[in-house]
Amino acid sequence: MILARRWLERLEREEAKKNHELAIDKAFEQSSKYGEAMGEMRVQLKWEGWNYRRLLAKAEGRDFNEPPPSLDDDE
Repeated sequence: MILARRWLERLEREEAKKNHELAIDKAFEQSSKYGEAMGEMRVQLKWEGWNYRRLLAKAEGRDFNEPPPSLDDDE
């Protein structure tokens, strides 16, 4: 009876450890995807801001000589 209880406790500990590791892996994967999406959004916002300033200058009849944002820029 004692051996069966110990065996069952050991199985529960192993299962809990495996579930914990899976949760950590899933959280890491989700955070990586979130970071990737935020980086893409930041680049898109830079380009939208640049394009807005370009169109505004064109509408006002001003010269627009600001270079487009760099894709390699890690601000």
